[in-house]
Amino acid sequence: MRVFEEVAQIMGRASSLKEREEEIPLVADRLRLSPESVALLLRGKPAQSRSRERGSSDRAQSPMTKLLLSSEAAVERDFLVAAACNPGRAGQLLAALSPEHFADPSNREVFIGLRDAFALITGPEDSEAAFAQLGARARGDSDAGPLFVRVVMEADQGRYSLAVLEELHLRLQEQQLSRQINALRATLDREGDVAEEQRRLLHLERLRQRVRASLTNLDPEEGRA
Repeated sequence: MRVFEEVAQIMGRASSLKEREEEIPLVADRLRLSPESVALLLRGKPAQSRSRERGSSDRAQSPMTKLLLSSEAAVERDFLVAAACNPGRAGQLLAALSPEHFADPSNREVFIGLRDAFALITGPEDSEAAFAQLGARARGDSDAGPLFVRVVMEADQGRYSLAVLEELHLRLQEQQLSRQINALRATLDREGDVAEEQRRLLHLERLRQRVRASLTNLDPEEGRA
């Protein structure tokens, strides 16, 4: 954790955008990442895929689909950061989620890493080992590496409160339910009115209503700005 504390201090001393950009090579050297990855991390942008196949898939998507997926991915990333900031509660939430709650492949990888790392925590003394495991993943060469870095750095700074974690957890569930509902509706459009599928659709829509009601009842003073 010391290296991430040092990085936070370095970036905190930057008083301007120019100074922040000048610190990127130093941060990259400390974390053994490319300057490009660190720049993306510090600017709050998702890592770009190095896969040509994924690039071809993105080009085939409509602008509206891209916008929706980008918005969903942002909620997923913020949830993962909030989880790292609140490991006690996050351990319970992560254990109840599945990789299917994350549409973005890099976010899915970080979810699995967080879930596995926090499963090691049985007491306050275990947190250091869990974050050391995440730090090791941050130095990997996968597309998820920059997000692992962000998770560890912002957890160290305590960016998100427990209330924000609870809100993002609800939004994550809402997104997953909406994807399931849309997929089921598409199936019904193709195959006709199937009673079993209609019952499942009604069940999912009721679940989404409950999640949305919970979001409406959140205290706006405690949620995200």
